[in-house]
Amino acid sequence: MLKDAATGSPKASALDDRDSHATQAVAPPVPRSPAADHAILDHHPPVACIIDVEADGKIVSFSSAAEALFGFRRAEILGRPVSDLIGSPPAVHHNGPLMARYFASPRRHGHLHQSEILAFHALNRVFPAEIVIAERCLEGRDLFSVSVRDLTERRAYEQRLQELAYQDPQTGLPNRAALLEQMKRLLAGQQPIVLLVIDIDRYRMLKNSLGHDIGHRILIAFIERIRKILAPRDFLARLYSDDFGLVIEQVGSQDATIAAAATRRVEAITEALQQPFPIDGRELRLGVSIGITQADPDAMPKANPDGESLLRDAEIAAYQVRRAGGAAHGWFNSAMRARLVEVQETEHDLRRALDHDTDAPRALAPEAGLLWNAYQPIVDLSSGHLVGFEALMRWTHPRRGTIPPGIAIPIAEETGLIDAVGGSVLRRACTQLMAWTRCYPAAAELFVAVNLSPRQLANPQLAEDIATLLGDTGLPGSRLKLEITESALMTNPDAALEMLHRLKALGVRLSLDDFGTGYSAFSYLHQLPVDSLKIDRSFVDAMSNRSGNREIIRVIADLGRALGLGVIVEGIETTHELAALDGLGCHCGQGYLLAHPLPAEQVTALFKGPAPWAPLFGPQPA
Repeated sequence: MLKDAATGSPKASALDDRDSHATQAVAPPVPRSPAADHAILDHHPPVACIIDVEADGKIVSFSSAAEALFGFRRAEILGRPVSDLIGSPPAVHHNGPLMARYFASPRRHGHLHQSEILAFHALNRVFPAEIVIAERCLEGRDLFSVSVRDLTERRAYEQRLQELAYQDPQTGLPNRAALLEQMKRLLAGQQPIVLLVIDIDRYRMLKNSLGHDIGHRILIAFIERIRKILAPRDFLARLYSDDFGLVIEQVGSQDATIAAAATRRVEAITEALQQPFPIDGRELRLGVSIGITQADPDAMPKANPDGESLLRDAEIAAYQVRRAGGAAHGWFNSAMRARLVEVQETEHDLRRALDHDTDAPRALAPEAGLLWNAYQPIVDLSSGHLVGFEALMRWTHPRRGTIPPGIAIPIAEETGLIDAVGGSVLRRACTQLMAWTRCYPAAAELFVAVNLSPRQLANPQLAEDIATLLGDTGLPGSRLKLEITESALMTNPDAALEMLHRLKALGVRLSLDDFGTGYSAFSYLHQLPVDSLKIDRSFVDAMSNRSGNREIIRVIADLGRALGLGVIVEGIETTHELAALDGLGCHCGQGYLLAHPLPAEQVTALFKGPAPWAPLFGPQPA
């Protein structure tokens, strides 16, 4: 609602009924002269001014505020038709004198008419204006007092609000609301469209590790590169932090179907991202997960899709692609929606389990499920002696039973729960090892190994959290081994290397996990403050069938020996593998041949008598 400039009282907005001829009854005005009216408004230029006009439309008085607003001098405008200053409201079609045509009802003193029109300035420009016309009788003459208010600033403000409502302020791209409006318009015209949702893989990790400024520059560089491959009528919008929507409106001559149009655009995006992004002295490579859906009235005449559902489906497809590893694309199908519901329920249940996470017995919160650690023994391959354990996260769901880590961990990664889950595993592992140490002298020299996810390694508080944990549990840092994958190091090598040195300063041991499966850049290995290399089980699995794998293991063992690093092998399942690995120079190993991951209560048996794997290593010394 607008307010009168002089009194602050509410009055009808032109936006409420800008083209109508409705009148608004008011109390009879207090008689005063035109000069008094002008004097009041002259104190508020150029907000509003008053022009007095006779019934035939001629101007009879012109305030100084009107001079400032219209650029005309009073002497040159008096006697001229008011149409030289203001246009007629668009809905006025009545005949008769100009001012009389502003009224659809018979004249009655004390009535107002309000409209928005275009006004004409002396410098041959037009500007939007609001006029309020009051008919009155003064000294026996019928006059119309026309109050004129310049709406230029208000229109500019409204335009800015419109831009903010449909524009992403950080990138200048259209936003989610604008994308939905675009799809609404196209769908209303029964036009076939294809919608791509594009997620930048690992963007949040990059932003958290490199900083928000670098993260913003990554976004801008990404947008600039994508724009180069767009067709003229493609519509690109930013949906969220690292999510973009792309509406392909027109199928080109080379695209016989919508599917072909989508495929061509995906290929172009993939090709555009082949080259690294040079940012702040780094060369960063970006992958994307792309979800695709379509609306084709010819193919689906009864579907009648809407923009919201199309966008939701494309987001679901992108999410599934990201869960599968990213750097790919996929079309939406109905099974994806069911899968998403399952994932959301799993996330909810995992959060609940974390809320009730405790070292106390499960009976205290059975409805929330139980997070617990299994411990897989790590054995010296030359003697068979137990040297430590790998702590592995387990989750017993109250309805679904044991949920494999391969399901729980990716969901924790995607939903930001991995820090809490990883911290839970670390806390239990350190607490349990100290409990064994207090009860069994044989446990005093053992270590416990825990995997760190890339997200955990990128957490700048990681070293402080580990220091606090060691202090709370009393576990020496040398008895905690943290396993880090090569891929986690390569996401942001500088920040990762700094974090490794901070962890090493705590006395913690570090192991490079899954060595040989990722980047395996031997040239940087000597720069890493690691204590051991862990060979992935895939090399062990194929060792019998591929002689090359045996040689790879030998090379890694030799490399470890040259650098003074221990070499651990996982996935040992046969006696042949056990004998071969010891002969290749591997120091320690774990696998089902030696022992499965065990609940804590079953581990205690290992401290009370011979280990079940002891016969594999021959007679033990007395």
